[in-house]
Amino acid sequence: DYRSLAAEADRSFLASRQHFAHALLSARTSDPSLEDTAGAAAAVAAHRQRPSGTSYKVYKYCPKLLLRLWYILRVFWRRGRIPDQWRVAEGVWIPKEENSTQLDQFRIISLLCVEAKVFFCAVSNRLCTYLAENTYIDTSVQKGGISGMPGCLEHTGVVTQLIREARENKGNLSVLWLDLENAFGSIPHKLVQFTLTKHHVPSRCRDLIVDYYSNFRMRVSSGAITSSWHKVEIGIITGCTISVTLFSLAMNMLTKSAEPECRGPRTNSGQRQPLIRAFMDDLTVMTESVPGCRWILKGLEELVEWARMRFKPAKSRSMVLRKGKVVDKFRFYIADTAIPSISEKPVKSLGKVFDCSLRDTTSIQSTCTELDGWLKSVDNPYLNS
Repeated sequence: DYRSLAAEADRSFLASRQHFAHALLSARTSDPSLEDTAGAAAAVAAHRQRPSGTSYKVYKYCPKLLLRLWYILRVFWRRGRIPDQWRVAEGVWIPKEENSTQLDQFRIISLLCVEAKVFFCAVSNRLCTYLAENTYIDTSVQKGGISGMPGCLEHTGVVTQLIREARENKGNLSVLWLDLENAFGSIPHKLVQFTLTKHHVPSRCRDLIVDYYSNFRMRVSSGAITSSWHKVEIGIITGCTISVTLFSLAMNMLTKSAEPECRGPRTNSGQRQPLIRAFMDDLTVMTESVPGCRWILKGLEELVEWARMRFKPAKSRSMVLRKGKVVDKFRFYIADTAIPSISEKPVKSLGKVFDCSLRDTTSIQSTCTELDGWLKSVDNPYLNS
């Protein structure tokens, strides 16, 4: 009746309020300690000259300067405002692949102020602790960007095991390797704010991040040419110590929103696996049926479009196993563009090659070739001189 429904609603409301209160209490909102600052300064490393002209070694090996930096960082934490000198960056072009000639084949790495990176490293550590204590990030789904969690090897190992079991047991399996186009550079700032609010991140930490992104400026250099300063209105600041955590949190929200569409495959032990596995912007979808895989792809495409991002069909791959064998009669589409199958173009995901042979021979050969090239580079006489 009405009374029982009202009582159930009250219990649900109280439970949500208690959970919210527990989340706020578990977060560390006090001033950053000297240990936090020292740990942040020791955790990061620099290989290029920063805009501030200061090296990390100054704070690593000069305790009195580190103490003075700690005093300054505490003031910024209490005020909740980021200085303008911290909201500028020098951009450097880094090629994404070999023989890069087009602009979309490069990514920008930001050279940031050393003091800002130390400060946001401490904030990122607190945010990761807060998310882990409240189980806001499903580490069985999102493997990248979470401190202390096994990532690349476990992600690739589980995918390889499921494919091997389907081949040996003559089972059915559908796999999609999805790649987001310019993921770091296209994620909206509003999505980051929405994600922080949805996960009940304390306002002090949330306001600091919003203020940091509110008026961030960057210029890019290429050879002797340097662009003018422009405001960054979209995209995560690559090279910032908190960007990885923010991106992982946003991707976790998108992938978890698509999970109710279907269920993941089972291993030989009977354990149900997540149907979506993410390592930063690399998504792997695994289902036992083709229709289920299509439902997940449709849901992910709608969520990514809602977030004003998009997948890149040319760099994505598909694979369908029927009775343990690869079949090519099933097609998957992103925005009416067909996703190539691994029979047409093998895919290299997180360092491992997947092709239609379903064996590790190609991946082992590729690893040996790369290792041989690295060893020859080390033996280069110009390096040893």
